[in-house]
Amino acid sequence: MENTIAEHLESAFKKIQNSFEEFTQRGSGWTLEKILKLELNIAKYQPLSPSNYIPLPKKLTDKKAILNIKNEDQKCFVWCLLAHKLKIDYKNNANSIHHYIPHESEIKLGNVKCPVPVTNISTLEKLNNIRINVFGFEDEIFPLYVSSREDLDCINLLYISNEERQHYCLIRNFSRLIGDLSKHKRAQLIYVIDVYTDFVGKTCYKSI
Repeated sequence: MENTIAEHLESAFKKIQNSFEEFTQRGSGWTLEKILKLELNIAKYQPLSPSNYIPLPKKLTDKKAILNIKNEDQKCFVWCLLAHKLKIDYKNNANSIHHYIPHESEIKLGNVKCPVPVTNISTLEKLNNIRINVFGFEDEIFPLYVSSREDLDCINLLYISNEERQHYCLIRNFSRLIGDLSKHKRAQLIYVIDVYTDFVGKTCYKSI
């Protein structure tokens, strides 16, 4: 750990020195006498790794827009993808895992292990030729992962957590899920927009 910190500090000093040298070479007229302070903040990295079933908050359950599969393993990501593919009706206990177990081999994981962290989703998109977006919930819906793919069929997942576990659910009706953000009670067509800059510096927009 100490060696890693020392390496990062040395790298940071070199970056400061190189940046300042570049700045002075452009005719700024400035000189660097000394660096008075360098503040280092360290935080433990804990990647998102959803696991087994977590009941939805009542606010989300009442939306009737989310399929929350009752799994006892760590494969909620796999079951959500299969649920999107099979489209089992709610009336047929779509949240029961027995619908999806026989089809497990249809989802390619490659070297990715379950539980699937959000950081590995782009890899699984390529393996399965699909587009996936992941949203979080803390009193409101917000994006955690926005796909860069352009596949017509898009899978939207909801990531929920409690003090002990994390869990993926399948969003079946995104419009209904965030419908109370509008004063209109009729169904809405919602577009989430990804804003990015292309290779010539032009700002572009893409609906997801």
